[in-house]
Amino acid sequence: MSLMTPHELPYFVEVGVDTSIAFDVYSDAQGSSTQQTATVGTVALWDGDEAVQAAAAATSLGPPATYTVLGSLTTGRAVSDRGLAVWTLTLSGTARPFHRALYYVRRAWHPGLKDEHLYDRHSELEGLLAEMDDVSSYEKWRTSAANYIQRDLLKKGRRPHLIFDGWGLHDAHLALTLHFIFRDWGTEFGQGNNYKSMAKDYRDEYIHEWSRVEFRYDDDDTGTITDGKMEAGSPAIMLTQGRPRGRLYRRRRLV
Repeated sequence: MSLMTPHELPYFVEVGVDTSIAFDVYSDAQGSSTQQTATVGTVALWDGDEAVQAAAAATSLGPPATYTVLGSLTTGRAVSDRGLAVWTLTLSGTARPFHRALYYVRRAWHPGLKDEHLYDRHSELEGLLAEMDDVSSYEKWRTSAANYIQRDLLKKGRRPHLIFDGWGLHDAHLALTLHFIFRDWGTEFGQGNNYKSMAKDYRDEYIHEWSRVEFRYDDDDTGTITDGKMEAGSPAIMLTQGRPRGRLYRRRRLV
């Protein structure tokens, strides 16, 4: 049985704060993917070669399997990018080990983009949302864009949780979310609409916004602003990724 463990980011565990982590496993057989449910699940936590917690039973077997890292376990722990969560899940009678990178952070990055910000750019988006048959907000597109931005930062040696000026990422987050929305609709409805063109425009806007992103960054991991200088986020390279889906009952164009 071929297994997949889809995930977009490492875990970010806030020290001193109860943090839930989840692990999902799918089987990939004969062209279809099936979510797996473990009969037994444990997770051990590491920081480099230090055992933070021995294997403990999963909070829930789900799927996905979940575990709550108690704040009392991490209180006083130094921030670190060397963490590891080691899961052992029994699937179809076989105990299988998995791992995922984990960052111990002082505070997580919480994106500030809301649907209302999208409506400010395109007022018709609010009405179009009512025509979708499987979603009630643009959250999945916003989340997809936020995860993409965090991966982009990590690839460039920037940790999202060390950025003080989260507002500096807002315009890039907005542009990338709109790119994903219109790319999705452009594929859904074929060539007879302007969504593909709008998706390209917002892709270009995202790249432009990244070329001018600046923020204050916690280089020394103190959790306070000790240096007021602004640092560049560095340009982003747009890569292909799977698109979140949403279906409309009928086609409409944004003007």
